[in-house]
Amino acid sequence: MKKKLAVTILIGCMAAGMMTGCAELKNAGVLEADAAATLKMAKNNKTGEGEDASTLTTENTEEEKAAADQKNSDDEPMTLESTEKDQGSQVTVAADAATLTVTGSGTATVTPDKASISIGVQTVDTSSKTAQDKNSKDVNNVIDVLINAGVDKKNIATSSFDLYANYDYSKDVSELTGYTVTTMLTVKNLKVEDIGELLDETGDAGVNVINGITFDYSEAEAAYDKALDAAMDRAQEKAQKLAAKEGCRLEKILSVSEGQDSGYSTMNDAKQYTEAASADGGMTVMPGENDVTATVTVTYQLVEN
Repeated sequence: MKKKLAVTILIGCMAAGMMTGCAELKNAGVLEADAAATLKMAKNNKTGEGEDASTLTTENTEEEKAAADQKNSDDEPMTLESTEKDQGSQVTVAADAATLTVTGSGTATVTPDKASISIGVQTVDTSSKTAQDKNSKDVNNVIDVLINAGVDKKNIATSSFDLYANYDYSKDVSELTGYTVTTMLTVKNLKVEDIGELLDETGDAGVNVINGITFDYSEAEAAYDKALDAAMDRAQEKAQKLAAKEGCRLEKILSVSEGQDSGYSTMNDAKQYTEAASADGGMTVMPGENDVTATVTVTYQLVEN
């Protein structure tokens, strides 16, 4: 009986020990699962934090970009443009840059005191050689008249020489009728008051072609300087007027550019001079007046009043 009880107790203890070990093993498994779950949660939390940080960084970048774009937009200068109908002038006011650019034109009126003439001799003959000989003789006579009138040889030049055959096309077959020779001379640096007399004398010597008179003036530089001064005055006048409208005043000139001028233009069309017969049958040449124009573009710095 004691032996049986001892065996029973031993078996019971063994069973209890096994149960305890299983329980401990089960508890260990639970702890290990809990640890794994805890580690997974930690990873998830870390990943979430990374995503939140990335999202925050992206948002910050977009905000910074928007702020930079706004700054750049604020930094861009505003430009106000207006056009004044004054000889095609255009005025531009750049508000942020505080500058103003205007264009001014000036004119000076002059009376030509010099002239050049284009005169020639045209000869027609049935023989080419005879036509050339006659033409050469008349041209030499014209040159002699010019020199005797006080014209310097260096101011006399042959500008063209032409020889061509003449045909009669009224018949079924064209017929040669002769030859035409034309020699043109350019005579420059003449006094305007001498032109009429020279044309009369050279006409008597053989001139039968006049291509025109070109007028010029000896004080071209002085006339252009006067026009340039007027252009600068006009530019400043316009700038002061426009600056006042903007509540500003002119501080200083930043740049000046000179436009294309007509300071050396001359009248070279026969319609631009007047010819009239005087009492003694001579020719009177009237040169009239000529305008010399200058244009400038000026940029001023502005300051507030």
